Amino acid sequence: MSRKMTLRRRALFAGACALTLAACGQTVPQVPPTGSSPAPVTVPVGVGSGGNLTAPSDVSNQPASSSVSPSQLALPAISTPFDIPGPTQIAFTSDLDFRGISLSYFTPFCLTGIQGLFIYDDASKDNYAIPGAGVGIENPQIFDGGTKVLFDRVDGTIWFYDLLTELTVQFNDVNETGYFVTRPSISQDGTVMTYVGVPGWVWPDGLAFIWINGVVAELAKVNAVGLLDGGISWIRISANGRWAVFTTGDGALFTYDVVNDMVYQVTDARVVASGYATDPDISPDGSQIVWSAIEPDGSMRIYRYDRVAGLVDPMPFANLAMGSLSAFDPRFLGPDGSWITYDVFTAANWGGFRVLGYDWVTEAVRTFSILNSVQGVGDQLVSD
Repeated sequence: MSRKMTLRRRALFAGACALTLAACGQTVPQVPPTGSSPAPVTVPVGVGSGGNLTAPSDVSNQPASSSVSPSQLALPAISTPFDIPGPTQIAFTSDLDFRGISLSYFTPFCLTGIQGLFIYDDASKDNYAIPGAGVGIENPQIFDGGTKVLFDRVDGTIWFYDLLTELTVQFNDVNETGYFVTRPSISQDGTVMTYVGVPGWVWPDGLAFIWINGVVAELAKVNAVGLLDGGISWIRISANGRWAVFTTGDGALFTYDVVNDMVYQVTDARVVASGYATDPDISPDGSQIVWSAIEPDGSMRIYRYDRVAGLVDPMPFANLAMGSLSAFDPRFLGPDGSWITYDVFTAANWGGFRVLGYDWVTEAVRTFSILNSVQGVGDQLVSD
């Protein structure tokens, strides 16, 4: 069974997962965020005075449609990377025998979401377990200078863990909207967050939302595109809060200008990378995009799109590293976006996953041996 659940399947099993976590004694108290009064909505920070980019011919400001002809557009200025943590920490999850919960091949489907949170620190070359964050964790992301970890749970809620105070904090203003919320992504200063909300447990199409300083809003233009293409499957925001990238239920890839409320389709994602696009990420300055593509044979590969040059990089060394059968879940790491972390499924590690690093400038591959030494039952490293 695939470790990656669709939005529909995750929502269907959310209730059962919540009951399971409670039965296992893994409930975490709901701590309201500091300062319960919402702050006024402001334009996200990080907009610099970088030079304007001329959009390549494969970018359109119209919703996805075979009848729409791409046009030359002048994109707003993309800021230069600001001071964010370097590539020293990676947040990941593992199906380790976490807090005494024993998993096996016969574990019920819902219990396969019992992932614990870990952090790998490249400076000290060590792994750190974070049991205080609880279990059922997915999609962890370090932010706020390396002091907090954002994540969602399998029950459809979004949280963060404060590494300094050791508190687990629930985003009540997001979780109490009545949606099954998942796949969050946050700017490095913690002021802007995007996520996917599913209207009901049996509703297949996701919607995109944005959270700015405690105020939640639906991204209407993004969701208008989703209505044409099977809903929103993923949305992630750049570290400077300026750009977002998203994929639809039909496997199309788009970028979103947060400040100017504009949507652009990356049509080369379908022309060069013929597979179904999913799991996208965008570099800190918004100039690079990476994503996973499900190929016709069922395998997965990762691709990079350079928005400045208008070129797609198939990253062959990354996709073939360690005899990989599939590569997926790419994430930018570090202030310049040159390093990408991603997961591979290999014949040598059949039934499990490994995390690798790839420098798309030098084409060097890192194995992260210490990080990958944290193995779960049956060698199930998840690393969302």
